[in-house]
Amino acid sequence: VSCRDPGLLERVIDEEAGNGGWFWNEQVGSFRPPGALYCRECKVLIQDYDHLCPWTGTGIGRGNMFYFKAFVVNVNILCYASIGIVAFVLLKNLG
Repeated sequence: VSCRDPGLLERVIDEEAGNGGWFWNEQVGSFRPPGALYCRECKVLIQDYDHLCPWTGTGIGRGNMFYFKAFVVNVNILCYASIGIVAFVLLKNLG
């Protein structure tokens, strides 16, 4: 997840983009398309920005959402597997 492009957008200062439905973003000094948001921590525009992941330190957007969801599913599987292994070992030692 942390090595994937989250959907970074290049700066667009052409005023025709504003006429095409894009919005001016003062933090970046660029026009942004609908759905793109500015990430304060990353200091970039990200297409379909969702959030900043505290575990990977990466903005999550269109480009890495699938990989972020796979990461979350795998972390849950590993947690439940760890709990199962510990429970198995404890029950085996008791009996």
